[in-house]
Amino acid sequence: MSNTFAIKEVLDFTVEKYVSSGKGDILFTVDYATQTNISTSAERLDIRGGPGNFKIVSIDHTKDCTFAATLPIVDIKALAVKLGKDITKGATTTPMKEILAADGSNQITLTNTPITGTLKIYKLVGERDLGVEQIAGDPSLNENQYSITGNVVTLNATTAPEGTKFIIFYDYTSGVNAENVKITAEDFPQFIKLTGRGLMNDDVDGTLVPVTFTIHKAKVQPNFELTMSSDSATELDFTCDCYTILNANGEREFVDIVKLNDEAK
Repeated sequence: MSNTFAIKEVLDFTVEKYVSSGKGDILFTVDYATQTNISTSAERLDIRGGPGNFKIVSIDHTKDCTFAATLPIVDIKALAVKLGKDITKGATTTPMKEILAADGSNQITLTNTPITGTLKIYKLVGERDLGVEQIAGDPSLNENQYSITGNVVTLNATTAPEGTKFIIFYDYTSGVNAENVKITAEDFPQFIKLTGRGLMNDDVDGTLVPVTFTIHKAKVQPNFELTMSSDSATELDFTCDCYTILNANGEREFVDIVKLNDEAK
């Protein structure tokens, strides 16, 4: 088997909570990244002197290591890792906007039951403009007033003949399976561990050789943008600063890369 090889495939990787020994809780796994990158950098100090200030010796220092991946779909758990905030699961208050038409009984049925005090109803003008606001009251006596029972709104017959459209805003309580992740001012990413697996292509015999990598300790960079566009998918940048651990040889190690020659295909 040759010592030279080509790498084309994107590494699949898994993110787990960092623990000093053993295996931490699995946070999420990625087999859909558009690219993955492991990079190192260091600074070089040139020592100069003598006539012409010639270079005598160079000292390398300040080595850093970075792992970066581009995710073309957004995993809420990956987002939570960047935010440093655990996902909570359960019923929560969430906003709703609907455009509905009155039926033959001058009623509109909302998708959800509004939380008291959050309901706003406007007569729709054109396709999206807010017309006259409908006020809670007695619709049997007054135009532009409504009453509500549960999620059924009754409107004034003159204001809302059958087919009249209204634009409605309200908050409601979601189902118990809703997942909630918050962007807060005081929460920042915690240490994680990354493991992954990819394939190398031997340039002599063409065999596929599995390769694994382990980033022992890392912290994802907290900066990110979620750009939502009409003509492209939202991408999430997952770039991590890597930290060293003391390995069995007493070395400060960033990444462990293993070329699994015995598993070549």
